[in-house]
Amino acid sequence: MTWKLDPREVGCEIRGSSSGPFTKGPTRHSGTPARRELTLRLVHLPTGITTVEKTAVGPFTRKQAKEARARLYAELFPLLENEVARALRIPGR
Repeated sequence: MTWKLDPREVGCEIRGSSSGPFTKGPTRHSGTPARRELTLRLVHLPTGITTVEKTAVGPFTRKQAKEARARLYAELFPLLENEVARALRIPGR
């Protein structure tokens, strides 16, 4: 049986920013769409081990931002799992 990291022990820190104009309306008529940046970092709560932050940049819709968040999570989770296994000295990892 191989060891797997329990996803319930993982915290997810999400930060976002936008470079859009400071207007109330949509950026539909301005020259360039707003650039949004989404940064994700995973933390193993019992040990405090964190992953390297990953950032996605682009003019996201809400649906695209959710997809980017899921993609980043899928990229970072195995990295965190390896770091925790190494720190806890799990055999076979």
